[in-house]
Amino acid sequence: MIWLLILLFVPCFQSKDIRVLDATSRAFEGGRERSGSGIHYWIQVKVFKNSEKLSFESIWVGKDQFVPEVRINSGGKTKVYFKNDTLQLFFTKWLRYPEKDDIAVTSDLLSQKPAMDFKGEGLIVYTLKDRTFFYEILTFRKLEPRIHR
Repeated sequence: MIWLLILLFVPCFQSKDIRVLDATSRAFEGGRERSGSGIHYWIQVKVFKNSEKLSFESIWVGKDQFVPEVRINSGGKTKVYFKNDTLQLFFTKWLRYPEKDDIAVTSDLLSQKPAMDFKGEGLIVYTLKDRTFFYEILTFRKLEPRIHR
């Protein structure tokens, strides 16, 4: 009987706006001297609202904050998406910056610490109709590092 009650209430604690399908990270190392190194992050998200209502503000990984690039699952960058679309949120944590002027690398922190404490590896900050919401990512699945030669 208790298990039935728990199962009935578990969905109430899940977000009705987004659902993370997968969250991965991959360390990379540039192959040439002076090339950069870092960690690429991809978060696959199913959205239950369209882009007029829902927008992704930032993602926290540990104590670092990033502004994700939003990509539609079937192609490139997008600012327009629809209910039930699957999106990729992509960002890079640079550990060593490439020494080239033509590569744009930014790590501008929007604030010093997250607006809420979280115990997982990441926190998605999104807005819905001018209200801020949070979605905690418990863990990133670590892919094999990529060393470019």
